[in-house]
Amino acid sequence: MFVVFEGIDASGKETQAKLLEKALKKKGYKVVYIDFPDYKNPIGKMIRKFLDKKVELDVETRALLYAADRRYRYKDIKKALDEGKIVICDRYCYSNIAYQGSLGAKPSWLASLDATLIFPDVVFLMDIPAKESLKRRTRKDRYASKKAFLEKVREAYLNMANGTIQPFRAYGDYAEWIVLDGRRPIDEIHERIMREIELRLPRGGEE
Repeated sequence: MFVVFEGIDASGKETQAKLLEKALKKKGYKVVYIDFPDYKNPIGKMIRKFLDKKVELDVETRALLYAADRRYRYKDIKKALDEGKIVICDRYCYSNIAYQGSLGAKPSWLASLDATLIFPDVVFLMDIPAKESLKRRTRKDRYASKKAFLEKVREAYLNMANGTIQPFRAYGDYAEWIVLDGRRPIDEIHERIMREIELRLPRGGEE
């Protein structure tokens, strides 16, 4: 099973992804957790420099870097899934559509960059308003105070969740989207995620 968490900044993606990882491991499942961007590899380090305002990159270059970062981990994801492990990703290809698409890059072109990826089984969208994101943020990067932009990103995510836009459908993406209110208590959200995951887990997968 391949699970992705998406949402605007500070929506609770990382918290819920790690809670899910911990819960599934406790149940005996083998789990691989990946956080995108992966700031440990050379591509991710360049992305970090951009976010920290240490380098300027146009929107298309950024989109290419984000896509390359995901491609860098493609073999790890494929290997884990082939071995029957559960893969959990904090962000994936949908972030490019939401963020770079909101900055003017064409969704069709953005989707083509990730056309050969493995697509997830389910996407949990942690949904919060932009003002909530800004209130929660502790790290100040170049998106730290852009409320209008974050609302646009949020709208793009919701459009993907409700099927208004399906950027990767032509490439075999049939992921199921589940929208969660990121303002609800952490434990309550986690319980809902666990119920949804348990409905989709293959029986006999625990070891």
